[in-house]
Amino acid sequence: MDGAYGVFLMLTMMTDAHITAEGIAAEERRDKAVAEIAAESGIEHLVWSTRTGSC
Repeated sequence: MDGAYGVFLMLTMMTDAHITAEGIAAEERRDKAVAEIAAESGIEHLVWSTRTGSC
């Protein structure tokens, strides 16, 4: 992410065609990891989008 101004993040909690607790937990882990990397890289704007039911 070095040199980037912003990040648009959209992940899904879907496992196959279904929303699952495991999928939600995996999305949360990925979201946090990307947000931490963005912060460490000095990203000024992070736009996060998710599907209904994941938070």
